[in-house]
Amino acid sequence: MRILSLVKKNNYVTVTLDTEEKLRLHYEVVVKCGLRKNDELSDQQLKSILDTEKEFNLKNSALLLLSRRLHSSFELQTKLMKKGHTKEEIKPILDDFKNKGYLSDKDFAERFIEEGLKKKKGLMKIKADLFSKGVSREIIDRLLYDYEGDDSLLENAKILAEKKMLSINRKELEPFQKKQKLYSYLSGKGYSSDIIRQIVEELVKDDQQII
Repeated sequence: MRILSLVKKNNYVTVTLDTEEKLRLHYEVVVKCGLRKNDELSDQQLKSILDTEKEFNLKNSALLLLSRRLHSSFELQTKLMKKGHTKEEIKPILDDFKNKGYLSDKDFAERFIEEGLKKKKGLMKIKADLFSKGVSREIIDRLLYDYEGDDSLLENAKILAEKKMLSINRKELEPFQKKQKLYSYLSGKGYSSDIIRQIVEELVKDDQQII
């Protein structure tokens, strides 16, 4: 088959073949493949061109996702698979991005932990969320170790608990019921039993004195 014409518009080139087939390719792919008018293409060459275009689209999709925010490898792979790409097609792209520093589970986890703490999530909640995004236990445990015993965790939990007590106090509940509700609430936020116990005893005790 022979290339009859190449017409560029914006970032795309329409390649017309003598078989009446038209290919819409990225300009970068046309340049990379060295396509010219009147070039003769074999079936194998055509397949190679289409594979190059598919790889280019895949890489662009991955870069677009990463430009919006950091992703874990598993998270990025999952999103790309939803776009119709296979694991076999995605793996070389992920490996390339890791080598170039575009993709790092450690960097992703560090940012995720920082944002989680700003949202007043407990370490157990952050840990569970990171697991769900495919980050390894080794990375999670190593990064979260530095936050264990951090005073900000207790402060964040207390802020959440004090707000929750405002709604709990609107109901006629016994002290033990208030403790149960507060414990359940903070547990759902991912705080440890030690932190929860300390705050629950303090706030419900204070509440009883006020009553």
